[in-house]
Amino acid sequence: MDLGQLGLSGVNMADSQDGPSGSKKKRKSGKFCAVQHCSNTPGHGVSLHSFPDASKGPQYAATRQLWVKWVTTTRDGRSFDSTSKHIYVCSEHFTRDDFSNIVAVEMGFSTKKLLKDFVVPSVRPTPPQQQTPTPNTSTPGIRKRKSVTQKLEANRVSIHYPYIYNSP
Repeated sequence: MDLGQLGLSGVNMADSQDGPSGSKKKRKSGKFCAVQHCSNTPGHGVSLHSFPDASKGPQYAATRQLWVKWVTTTRDGRSFDSTSKHIYVCSEHFTRDDFSNIVAVEMGFSTKKLLKDFVVPSVRPTPPQQQTPTPNTSTPGIRKRKSVTQKLEANRVSIHYPYIYNSP
C-alpha cells in the first residue's frame, strides 16, 4: 500500500520513532555524549569534550586510546566509530580535579569546563533501572514521588568550597 493512500504522503519512514515492531530509534544529528546510558547534549547544562587528537603527538594518541577503551567498556560491547573527529564525552564523566577552570565555572565567570591535558574519563554512568510495578501499593503519584526521591538520594553530591570567609 502507498503512503499517500494512508494519508502519510509527507512522512519519512526513516525518521520514525520506536514503533510496535520494535525498530530502533534514529538518533538526531548534533553533539551528544558517546557514553552508553548518557543522553547529555549541550542543552543539558554540561560541557562536551572531543576525544584527544592523536595527530598532536604520541602522548595525545595514548590518551585517545585510553578514552576509546573507557567508552567501549561503558557500552556493553556495542561498538562506536572511534576514528571520527565528532565523538564527545560530557563533563559528567570526569571528576572535579580533571578540570583546569572549575573554580571559575563555579563562581560564574565561565560556562564551559576545560579539561586538563591527558586526563581520562572515570565517572561511570548509572544505567537506567528496570521498574517493576509493585501490586497493591500506594497511588501512582506517591510511587512516582518516592522513586524520584530515591534517585535524588542515590545521586546526592556534596560540594565543598575551599574558601575561608572572615566574619565581621
